[in-house]
Amino acid sequence: MLNSELQQKLVETLHKVPSSGDMQGRTALLAGLPHNIVNSLDRSDNANTDINNIISKLDLLGCMKDTGQKPLIIMAENARIQVEGMEIEAELTEIIRSLEKLPDKKEARTGFKTKRFNKLGDILPYLVDRKRQISAIKTKLSGNKPLNRLICLIHGDEGQCHDKFLECLKQYYWTKFQRPDSEQADLKLIDFEWPRYAEDFKEDIAIQLWEKHVRQTPYHDDANKIFQAVNASHKGPILIYTFIYTDDWQRDGQEIITRFLQFCKDWPKRAGDLLMCLMITYMKDTKTAHSEGFRFLKRLFRRGPASYQPFNKNIRKTLASQHAGIAIPELLSVKKSDVYEWSREVKSCIRPDISVEEVIPEIYESPGIENADGRIPMSVLARQLREKVIIPE
Repeated sequence: MLNSELQQKLVETLHKVPSSGDMQGRTALLAGLPHNIVNSLDRSDNANTDINNIISKLDLLGCMKDTGQKPLIIMAENARIQVEGMEIEAELTEIIRSLEKLPDKKEARTGFKTKRFNKLGDILPYLVDRKRQISAIKTKLSGNKPLNRLICLIHGDEGQCHDKFLECLKQYYWTKFQRPDSEQADLKLIDFEWPRYAEDFKEDIAIQLWEKHVRQTPYHDDANKIFQAVNASHKGPILIYTFIYTDDWQRDGQEIITRFLQFCKDWPKRAGDLLMCLMITYMKDTKTAHSEGFRFLKRLFRRGPASYQPFNKNIRKTLASQHAGIAIPELLSVKKSDVYEWSREVKSCIRPDISVEEVIPEIYESPGIENADGRIPMSVLARQLREKVIIPE
């Protein structure tokens, strides 16, 4: 990367280039750079600001992945061509030699991330196409003043990354729609495993919560005392959640939601915001390549039902008909257009050496990528975005 002395020298020299006084002239210095790199620059009508921004951003790129060229040197060469025969040609020649000696520090590319996104790390690709769900939660929050507790049923197929949705809510969205009467505090996530076979439903949850989240407090035989300790463990908002799956519904049916709602009703009141979420995962039927001759063995040794689809359909119908008030829109696989929209919102985190218009279609058309009705499951898409689109950490 440029040291401060070399950067200042380059800035001062570029100001001497006659064409640098107007935007069109400064844009001419970028000739030969890929359009996606030029479009990623933060431009300004102020000449000094514009030149400094251009130099800083091009410096962070290091070398372009496909050609190995340094964008900063390309710009300096363009400037030298414009001033050929003038006194400052020698100054630019000296600067270019210094730039050629600089090592390419690829790790500096993370500098392209803006303050808004640079701390999101792993959850960045999971911000794609979840606005309907976030909007529903925001609406429910705004309708609860003061908020005692908010109950949500969050549902979607395997591969929709329910857990990452909650992380996005915690790390990014929560501060964006906190109510004016709420303290600006972090959202704490508290989980427990659904008591599938417990003789005492409430006690099993209490033991789990004590062991995982409030073990530093004295243990109580009274489950409510443990729940109160959970309430007191964080002054800010708390989100308590658990997961169930299609085979849970196959075994217990609607009783699952009934028990969850009773659990929420029995939870002791707290001063801070309290969200309680049941995460419902629709399991998919296993795809196999068995021939007709092995179908009998396949049925004999199958661990689950013949098909999960009837049970998934029943869950969706139950949520729509009986629990529409607390069920948020289903987490769905992602359309290509939603990825384009996301790429514009997180533009500062997109690798400058790729073209979004080329890479995103390649992802959706890649062989082996699960793609039903023009959609890709969030888990698959997030992996592709990390590998091919987002600036590496």
